[in-house]
Amino acid sequence: MENSEAKPNPAIKTAENTVTELSILLEDVNNTTSNPSPFLESVEKTAERATSELNLALDTANKTPSKSSDILETAEKTAEKSASELSQVLESADNTTSKL
Repeated sequence: MENSEAKPNPAIKTAENTVTELSILLEDVNNTTSNPSPFLESVEKTAERATSELNLALDTANKTPSKSSDILETAEKTAEKSASELSQVLESADNTTSKL
């Protein structure tokens, strides 16, 4: 038996956590309304895109460990940007909803 377990890359764990957080966000959006507005559909598409990009980056990083840090750094920046956009959009939605 081989004992070639590599030490887990912290960037991979961060990316996996971000995917989990985005999945929870998507579930929350889906549970918020049975008749989603174009706004919520936009939020959902942004979260799905970010999740997809992160999953692709994780898959690529796992297949090419020598380049995983660069790949995951780029993915993490993309995820942070998407998360920031989603936070702003959701905050705007909360403010709009509270005025109704």
